[in-house]
Amino acid sequence: MDTSKSNSMNIIKLLLSFILLGAQMCINAQHIIPMPLHLASGSQYLSLNSETKIYYSDSLAQTAALQLRDHIRQVTQLNLKVVFSRFEGKGIYFQASDGAVALNSAASYYIRSDAQAMLIQANAASGYAHALQSLKQLITGTEIPMVKILDEPKYSWRGMHLDVSRHFFSVSFIKRFLDLMAFYKFNRFHWHLTDDQGWRIEIRAFPKLTQTGAWRSGSMLGSYTDQKFDTKTYGGFYTQNDIREIVAYAQALQITVIPEIEMPGHATALLAAYPELSCNQKPLEVAKGWGVFEDVICTRDTCFKVLQGILDEVCALFPGPYIHIGGDECPKTRWKSCKACQTRIAQEHLKSEHELQSYFIKRIEAYLKTKQKSIIGWDEILEGGLAPDATVMSWRGETGGIEAAKQKHDVIMSPGKPCYFDHYQEDPRFEPLAIGGYNSLQQVYCYNPLPGALPEAYNRFVLGSQGNVWTEYMADEKQVEYMILPRMTALSEVLWSGTKPENYYNYLKRLQSHFKIWDAWGLTYNKSIYHSNVKITPGPKPGSLSLNLEGDTALGKPAFKINTTYQYYKKPIVLESDTSIQFGMLNFSNQPLDLFRRIHLNVNKASSSHIRFKTPPSEYYNTGGYFTLVDCIKGSKPRINSQWLGWLDEDMELELDLGAVKQVSTFEIGFLKDESSLFICLKISVCGTQKMVPIIFRF
Repeated sequence: MDTSKSNSMNIIKLLLSFILLGAQMCINAQHIIPMPLHLASGSQYLSLNSETKIYYSDSLAQTAALQLRDHIRQVTQLNLKVVFSRFEGKGIYFQASDGAVALNSAASYYIRSDAQAMLIQANAASGYAHALQSLKQLITGTEIPMVKILDEPKYSWRGMHLDVSRHFFSVSFIKRFLDLMAFYKFNRFHWHLTDDQGWRIEIRAFPKLTQTGAWRSGSMLGSYTDQKFDTKTYGGFYTQNDIREIVAYAQALQITVIPEIEMPGHATALLAAYPELSCNQKPLEVAKGWGVFEDVICTRDTCFKVLQGILDEVCALFPGPYIHIGGDECPKTRWKSCKACQTRIAQEHLKSEHELQSYFIKRIEAYLKTKQKSIIGWDEILEGGLAPDATVMSWRGETGGIEAAKQKHDVIMSPGKPCYFDHYQEDPRFEPLAIGGYNSLQQVYCYNPLPGALPEAYNRFVLGSQGNVWTEYMADEKQVEYMILPRMTALSEVLWSGTKPENYYNYLKRLQSHFKIWDAWGLTYNKSIYHSNVKITPGPKPGSLSLNLEGDTALGKPAFKINTTYQYYKKPIVLESDTSIQFGMLNFSNQPLDLFRRIHLNVNKASSSHIRFKTPPSEYYNTGGYFTLVDCIKGSKPRINSQWLGWLDEDMELELDLGAVKQVSTFEIGFLKDESSLFICLKISVCGTQKMVPIIFRF
């Protein structure tokens, strides 16, 4: 990941050559995402016409030349000739590196253009592929800007994950997902093919996996806490021919596909098809709801034999070096009461069910080694002892990844914050239902896969990172697009060139041109960069509120609308009565960048009052602090943690300080009831003493 001293010297020489080109050249990022390592641009253009030719020097260069011809034909209607020839000083030429510019890896590439010609150099197919994606972003018409680019990635693992178990997606959509990945220079597709809610890969030796395991009798409706389901049969699977087609498509884009076959937990679909693989061997249904289920794969030898048969076919379909075997969220309840599993613990001299899981993972790893495959597992595979050569995917924060790297194991950092793209990306009040959490575009952009807590000597074990797309709340392709765009572009820049917080506004300016590309492609995407955020604080007067707007001022200015006129936000807005307010962003021509959002504030005698808790809220349900009870925003459902406070296994007692003696005729407080975990208050006691109102809630 780190460039050598010699590489640094070569880059310095190249940058000097940029400067010598004259005053017309200036460092200009154009609109390329991810930002190239080194890019210079000038005011001249290479003009394309029907006489322009594309030249190539070898078979690898020919593939890239043909793909560029297709792109130019699409955006300009020009059908340029592609010929094998020496460079003649005009046109576009793909050529293997001649050593004049140091290309230090297979993924490196070099582009140089002026008013006469463009030269593209690389050492390998991946380098040409990355150059091609930069060219696609540069060439949007017949005029190609004058540039010099020397580029290579910072991390070797630049991944995107897609869960097709909770919701199933077509072959054509998978290809479109891969196209997006390639466009932003991702090179690892983590394909989550099996889980409790559906088995999605044809295994010919075990046909019930798709006959039974690929279909469920209903799906969850709305929020998990509602526990509501439809009764529609839902499912689907990829045939082995589908798999081969997708793998070949990815290979052409220089993307490696990593299949995930979940074990020993998250296996309800497998066990529904073959219940004899479970501990109690009783019939099961493919799961309709989301969550974690107690039935897991048993550790009998016969179970391992079936898994080996499944993996034989998986390995034959996926030529890449890795098989992801899951290993996460495996309850031990069944193993504890299973005679066969307890016998296994005794025979293998294991100390616990955690070590039994480690035994399970190590046994699978040993078998996959005979197939020349390495395993990847979620960070739970650390528990009970890490398999000898396993790569760890750290998702529960970075702790697991740090521990694995210290043990000299390769690590992929994909912590829930900020790498889970199923989490909300802006204020949940205005967003489609999601699983929860909050990972903004800026948080993704500012992520550093190298944890500060990891000693520098172990940085080499961090291969990179990936964006994870769990699809419990993404029932269709458009919702997947909306949840990954634009966040995947921010992650692409993290992994390709590295990011710094101070470059975020530059990235936002470049991102806007990609909105136009996505519009042309018919993609659905989030426009949070055109929205302002509201923060409410106590106002300057007793009972008043201050409404503060925050936004990305590089693109426009935060603004609001109370009556009929848009106003730029200049200072906190003081509110003393019930108010409906719309807020958003105006560009510098006083035009809305996107739709304004609306909130209503119910100002009352308790507004901005101070609250003292005798029983503090649980740390898990205290995001908004006491002020969330008196900020005049009614809590909503599905739950947004910043709007609610919660207590675990204890009564709540507080004192509400009204600031003065007030006549109170009505007292209202809202409670959230979720059938699965949150319970409504059973009794409220209120008593007033001067300006203090002690309140006790019993659950």
